[in-house]
Amino acid sequence: MVITILEAHLEEKNWPAFQTDFKARTAELPSQMIRTYLLQDTADPTLWRIISVWKSREALNEMRNSGETPIGVIMFRSAGAEPKLSIFNGLFLLLRTPLFYEWKEYGIPCALPGDRRDIVNSCGRGSISRCEIWDTLWKTAR
Repeated sequence: MVITILEAHLEEKNWPAFQTDFKARTAELPSQMIRTYLLQDTADPTLWRIISVWKSREALNEMRNSGETPIGVIMFRSAGAEPKLSIFNGLFLLLRTPLFYEWKEYGIPCALPGDRRDIVNSCGRGSISRCEIWDTLWKTAR
């Protein structure tokens, strides 16, 4: 897992358009990306960050070598700022509330109280719905 952080200072007049642009452009993520977040600093509200989690370094490199300007960079430039890029290796992930989709698609290892993997594994056999899985996992994890 690799994490990228794009950050830049934005003028307040550009905040609403930037947020709208982020929502529109991230409605569907690139196949190499697991998730992305838009953050605004609480101490300095002009500082904005886009944090993206990538499947691997190879997945990030695939996107970077495509020759296309990354969407996050385009969004910051559209808001009148040039972002700074930082890249981090993700070493550990801890989830307080296990999420079914993360297990299913990305295989993130999670420890459930009482080892409730049986709940997740039964989904593919049609014995219980995803909503029931979520409800059961939520109650188990609390």
